[in-house]
Amino acid sequence: MPYCLTNGVQFILGQEWKKPYILCSAALMLTLFAEYQTIETVKEEKIIDEQGAIYENYMKQLEGPYTQHTYESLKEMQQEFIPLRKAMYAAQHNIQYEGADGIRFDILLPKMNVFEQKILCGVLPYIEETPNAYFVYETGWERMFSFRGNSDLKNTLWVGLLSSLCFAGLFAFEKKGGIQRIIMAAPLGRRHTLKCKLIVSSVGAVCICLLSWLPRLVYVIQYYGLPQSFAPAMSLQKFQTVPVWIPLIGVLLYSLLGVW
Repeated sequence: MPYCLTNGVQFILGQEWKKPYILCSAALMLTLFAEYQTIETVKEEKIIDEQGAIYENYMKQLEGPYTQHTYESLKEMQQEFIPLRKAMYAAQHNIQYEGADGIRFDILLPKMNVFEQKILCGVLPYIEETPNAYFVYETGWERMFSFRGNSDLKNTLWVGLLSSLCFAGLFAFEKKGGIQRIIMAAPLGRRHTLKCKLIVSSVGAVCICLLSWLPRLVYVIQYYGLPQSFAPAMSLQKFQTVPVWIPLIGVLLYSLLGVW
């Protein structure tokens, strides 16, 4: 490409960067949005009660496919509550039980309730009825996929608003002052100008996508983690209908592309 055309190409690209990010204040708006997302993420804390902590501990011990080893682990966990059950039976029937004094009811009773209600009566039946499903500590995934809030709706509104404000004038500048005729008559004018505009808008779209998605990802990984990323997505009950060959990380990447 001749020297004059090379300089012209660089000049056009530079002007296209300037239009949205400087003249339309897209750079300022993206910076403010990044600060807002960071502040909102920092404000959130890990909200987990005693039952949630017990459930997290059990699920992290069991995570993975349901195998004979998992079955044996469940039986071992149940053994811990045998003295408690005996003491409760003795108290109910006014029977003397010598080992009752050494039992920590304040510790074992909450653990037994969580184990029976959430593991044996909640997760285990679903795992047994759903072939290829894994034990997965799902709290982080639920936070990431906004099963417990309206983060996706809020992010969608932000993405639409920012896209409108940042790129609304990208194709309108040439209509002012008749510059559009000059561009159409110049060598590589229309084709290269359009290519530059697409590059500029694509970079902006990626920035908006990452800013709306990345802070939540960092928050979830820091406080909850995303265990068993390559386990089938159907391991989560809300994803029961997802094909078995799609992993949780695949659904996560699809959600990122959906925001983009």
